[in-house]
Amino acid sequence: LQAAPVPAQAAGAPTRGAGFVPLVGDIVARIAAFGSSAKKVESPARPEIKSEIKPAPKNEELPDPKFVEPPVVTIDPPEIHGYWSLEPRKQEAAASAPLTPVTPAQPPRQTPTAAPKAAQPAVATLPPVTIIGKRQPPAPAPAPAPPVVAAPSQNTMPSEAHPLVKQILADANNPKVLDYISNNFRISYVTNKDGNQEHHGDGTAVRLDTYLGCLSGNRVTCVNLKGFDRVEVAQKLTSALNSKQFPKSWSWISFLETDFYPNAVNVVTHASGLWQFLKGTARDYGLIDSRGDHRFDVQQSTSAATQYLTVLLKYWNNNVALAISSYKWGEGSMQRSCIKKTEDVEACNIQQNLRSNKDVTLHELFEIKGYNFWKLYGLHVLNIDTQQYVMNFLAGSLISFSPEKFGFNQKPADLN
Repeated sequence: LQAAPVPAQAAGAPTRGAGFVPLVGDIVARIAAFGSSAKKVESPARPEIKSEIKPAPKNEELPDPKFVEPPVVTIDPPEIHGYWSLEPRKQEAAASAPLTPVTPAQPPRQTPTAAPKAAQPAVATLPPVTIIGKRQPPAPAPAPAPPVVAAPSQNTMPSEAHPLVKQILADANNPKVLDYISNNFRISYVTNKDGNQEHHGDGTAVRLDTYLGCLSGNRVTCVNLKGFDRVEVAQKLTSALNSKQFPKSWSWISFLETDFYPNAVNVVTHASGLWQFLKGTARDYGLIDSRGDHRFDVQQSTSAATQYLTVLLKYWNNNVALAISSYKWGEGSMQRSCIKKTEDVEACNIQQNLRSNKDVTLHELFEIKGYNFWKLYGLHVLNIDTQQYVMNFLAGSLISFSPEKFGFNQKPADLN
């Protein structure tokens, strides 16, 4: 390969950089001329400093820089003393005080004993004067008395009692029931501004006091509940019980269930009426039929309750505590729990014993094998709600026959 020839410069054309070289030379020449003509400025010479260090004289003590003896300053006392110091005033006061002579100690005098004075007559205290026209401060309200529970007595059995009442009191006269009363049936009374007595204490005790007021016709204690006159409800209920040969004291079951409110409905179990019948049990005893639901009728529901309680008493050979347990918890629940806790199918199978029509009833079989209500209570055969329910029934029944012995102010009613 051959390089392409460079074209020749045309004649008379200016050479590249020809004018730049003379310009640079001119600038260099001007700078050189300015440097030669500038005056030289010399800085003045610094003076020479000489320091002389004198050696310390020999055998001469130097002062100790750590200790400097302070000068002694004397201050004359002020002419007007007392403003600056209190000592001169104390000295002047001591000097001006008169001297007290010292007398020797003398033995104490013996004063003759005076004759005893005659007794002063008692001064009668006048009542406080009431200023007319001036408002007197209100008298303080009396503090409520502590709940008082009288010592229970074993002799609470009425002379002529219903057989079922005797059975109730026989089960209730138990140390466990008496201990339960002392812990859960404490009550006290306070007189309000209207002159009526208000009851205070344990919840079950207040309910029992209301129950006794309903039976005795005390409308101050047994007030109306949601439009129902509970005194009238109690009268209808107790008369229906007596017509079925049941004592009035069994109305305590209905009060524990509903507080004598005929339209009560349990939102959980849907049990209804004064005796809280479930639908299945209500159909069995004729409370629900083609004409309607009669669980809210006082007389019809009470009649059905007596029929049901009669069957339960037959289950347990007229043992009230076991019958009330079955009424609260149900026969099936009692049977299953009894078999589970005792592992005795023969004694606990209630329905089989009834169907076979054995000569030995279930309660007698319990007694033969050593079972009774308190043993089932100790074995926790009953759940907690049923245990408390039966204990409240037994304790309330025991108190109802002699309320004054347990601190209740209600009059004893005829509970037979």
